[in-house]
Amino acid sequence: MSLVEIQTDRLRLLVRPDLGAGMAALLLRAPDGQWHHVLRPAPPATGDADELACFLLAPWVSRIAAGKFRFQGHEYALRAQGPDGTAIHGDARHHAFAILDRSPVSMRLGHVSQPHSSSNWPWTYQAVARYEVDATTLVCDLELTNTADEPWPAGLGFHPFWVRRLWDERDEVGVLANFVARFPLLRRLPTGPPIHDELCDGFRRGKHVPAEPLDEVFVGSLDAADIVWPASGVRARFQCSPELSHAVVFVPVNSRGGAASWFCLEPVSMVNDGFNFAERGGSPSGVRVLAPGETFRVRWSVEFRIDAVDRPTGANMTP
Repeated sequence: MSLVEIQTDRLRLLVRPDLGAGMAALLLRAPDGQWHHVLRPAPPATGDADELACFLLAPWVSRIAAGKFRFQGHEYALRAQGPDGTAIHGDARHHAFAILDRSPVSMRLGHVSQPHSSSNWPWTYQAVARYEVDATTLVCDLELTNTADEPWPAGLGFHPFWVRRLWDERDEVGVLANFVARFPLLRRLPTGPPIHDELCDGFRRGKHVPAEPLDEVFVGSLDAADIVWPASGVRARFQCSPELSHAVVFVPVNSRGGAASWFCLEPVSMVNDGFNFAERGGSPSGVRVLAPGETFRVRWSVEFRIDAVDRPTGANMTP
């Protein structure tokens, strides 16, 4: 196991290069000087990328139905890793990344896939991730390069697991996001074009993260979105590059059927099963086709603003 840390006096990031350069922990210092997790921390000795605080999504996002997709007249088959028989959350998170450079406040890591290896992708690629912390802001850059000799489809994103409560147990976490429309899903796969509905309006006004399960995909960038922990007085403000045009909201339940201690608000570039959705003429899929040698880049940053909301009720979040 390897662990690389960067930090400021208010923000601390721990990364696992051996698990796809994913985050093991992200901690924010409270006004009393104590450190608190803002993402669900990974178990210290885990070898499973699914247990990370946040993992990188490349070269595709979310699920591919039955692990198969068509592109430019050919069918491609991937190993299905999901319990539902889908190929899920990309390939990069299952590979070790090399540390390319680092400083006390930044690091850059990369992975170069090889043909006929353990890669779960028909083509070769290079993925590079860069993290930087500045005061209470985390900046994440992710790039994907087509190193094959033919074009292929691509998607990128980030899969963070946010805690429901920070340092005040009265926190009722809320999300404010400018979602445009929601995709109709069957078994978490899109069945048609996105539709504007009441759930979109709820998030646009500001909505408490529900206790009931939720797993939805939206059109609409998370740029300028907020996560609010009102009792702790913390607001996390997102900034996203335009390519991160879609978003996933995932709210699970725990083993007893109650609300889990975490939820996911994910900036992504494409819809679930986007390659097949695009092949059927679906829009907007968000799928990017990379020519040989072309690089796809996205950026996501989060600024944590402390004492930025009225405590303890927050900013008029709706149920």
